[in-house]
Amino acid sequence: TGNHFILSEDDLYTLQSMEIEPILSASQLMLMVQTGDEVLEYRHAVNKYKHANQLVEQGGDHRFQNFKSHLPEIFKFLQLG
Repeated sequence: TGNHFILSEDDLYTLQSMEIEPILSASQLMLMVQTGDEVLEYRHAVNKYKHANQLVEQGGDHRFQNFKSHLPEIFKFLQLG
């Protein structure tokens, strides 16, 4: 985008304070990624959360195109949790 950012030491401390506890069970997670994500490398998430429920869809983008079409699957996952 051409935007420039400066991270201060305070910013780094703030980010570190947002670190969450490890997930105890991968079954608590549903990873939804699209291979066309222009912001994040989807393969990193697929590898990091390899034991989670995963929906990896070809194409798309960072906003997860066609999210609404996956609502039944999302609701089913939430009901099982």
